[in-house]
Amino acid sequence: MNTLTTWRRAFAALALGLGLLAPAQAKPGQWFEHVLIVVLENEAYDAALQNDYLKELAARGASFTRYGTLFKPSQPNYLALVGGQNFGVADNEVADVAGANIADLLERQGLTWKQVAQGFPGACSTQGVRGDYVRKHVPFISFKSVQADPKRCANVIDAGAFDRNFPALDAKANAQIRMLWITCGTADSLIGVNRHFRATETIQRA
Repeated sequence: MNTLTTWRRAFAALALGLGLLAPAQAKPGQWFEHVLIVVLENEAYDAALQNDYLKELAARGASFTRYGTLFKPSQPNYLALVGGQNFGVADNEVADVAGANIADLLERQGLTWKQVAQGFPGACSTQGVRGDYVRKHVPFISFKSVQADPKRCANVIDAGAFDRNFPALDAKANAQIRMLWITCGTADSLIGVNRHFRATETIQRA
């Protein structure tokens, strides 16, 4: 499945999350019905705005110009995004960590989550690298509490599986996902920003 389809499915899920098509049995959120997080690789602010669509988004919405990374290199920041800390991880080597993360908080409130990662091998894989897939950008699978529970790690899925199991027209399935996290493969993560990365066209259509 290509990158454009992945983004189309993700943003369709977000559109359904506006509440128009949410099923009655889904537990409502207090402030938002759904949250969609798309993580692209860190770049300088000026470099990121060389991309036409990111520039448009910055002009239309809130632009946090003083927002920065906590650590270098990437992996500690991804862990901090979902766990509030880096759990002692200071590099990009494969790391299995113990501790609480945002998935725990969501599940405690009866809310659902999924992480869609391009190229994820599936089956609770803890593999570090596979083509454009790198585990350091998929933080949930680094938590032992997720790895050890097949039901929980089933929430981490390849983009192709997301496309097959959560089609854009399946309002009921999409509306059940309260937090959807999208991790692009290295070819689409804006490492070394180009002005017309492949996902742009689909985001604009969505």
